[in-house]
Amino acid sequence: MNEMRGCTFRPQILPSRNERRMSVSSTFDRLHQHAEVQRQTRKAKEMDKEERELDKCTFVPLVNLSVGNARESPEDRFRRLYDDYAERKKKLTKKVLKKEEEEREAYTFRPHIEKTNRSFQENEAPLPRYERLYQHHSQKKKLIEEKRRELEEEEKRLQAYSVRKKQLSSTSPFSRLHDQNK
Repeated sequence: MNEMRGCTFRPQILPSRNERRMSVSSTFDRLHQHAEVQRQTRKAKEMDKEERELDKCTFVPLVNLSVGNARESPEDRFRRLYDDYAERKKKLTKKVLKKEEEEREAYTFRPHIEKTNRSFQENEAPLPRYERLYQHHSQKKKLIEEKRRELEEEEKRLQAYSVRKKQLSSTSPFSRLHDQNK
């Protein structure tokens, strides 16, 4: 032992199994305790943050705490709300109708609309469709024929005029006067 007194080095020896078991349980307790402290710290920070956010909020709702509404049954509340809605809707409808009536009165144009067809007023039964089509075709055919005749007559007049013009241009004015006097 005297020899050991002068030695400063002390080797670290692995602890025995019992000591290791004790150290594992103490490690578990130590880690558990550390986790608990972290949890509490985090919770405290969250609470502090929430309080700061609530301090920034300035809105405070006004809640009607009247005793009458608290005693009202759901059926009565529904009936009251439904009646309020119906009344508002009725007022809105009246307002819209009044506005439309005012707009109609502001219009100056009033069209005249006949309620019955003239052919029915004369007690004539309307012709069947094929009869009306046939009449329309006949009228169109007559109109085309009249136009054709008018064009032919106009063409004859133009031809006569051109022939007369040629004759006049080919003869001298003195001979024309002579022919007229005969």
